[in-house]
Amino acid sequence: MRSQVHCACPAAVLLFVAALPFWSASAWAQVRPGSFELGLNVGVLRVGEQLDGISDHVRTELRGGWFLRHDIELEAQAVHVDLIREPRLDAVFLNGIVSFHPAATIEPYFLAGVGVARLDHYAIEESSSARHDGTAMQIAVGGRFFPGSRRQWGARLELSWMDEDTLGDFRSRTGLTVGLFWRPGTRPSS
Repeated sequence: MRSQVHCACPAAVLLFVAALPFWSASAWAQVRPGSFELGLNVGVLRVGEQLDGISDHVRTELRGGWFLRHDIELEAQAVHVDLIREPRLDAVFLNGIVSFHPAATIEPYFLAGVGVARLDHYAIEESSSARHDGTAMQIAVGGRFFPGSRRQWGARLELSWMDEDTLGDFRSRTGLTVGLFWRPGTRPSS
């Protein structure tokens, strides 16, 4: 029996619809359709409840995206979270990203994704392990920051909200990550 379900999907749909009028084809949008992006992020995931007396945990991410247009990207994302003292949360997402281009050195974006999650737990004192699989959803806001006109690499900052149901009901988790990305094949900005 599931408890009350909290889902990020309605908020993601609202953000997507609200973003439609603001899509831009400015001179700074130098990403070619069909180009890709690779990135690595690290940060913190705040768990709603404390596990072992700790509510913040290290989150690492590996990302790879494919640009359908200069402002729309499909991204695969693998997330790993060590929940201190054995539990481990892994998730894989397929994200849709809508980017904006207000300046040559910054690219804000909205992200919505769906995927699967796995919670592994090993109880040392009981010499037993448990694995729980479930679905996962996330929404995020973030920005890419470029140090030069080439726009081939830069830094990424992201605030995300992830819901996963590995234990039978949805649990919300907030994440803050920073990272680096590489985007080959981009043109210098005008």
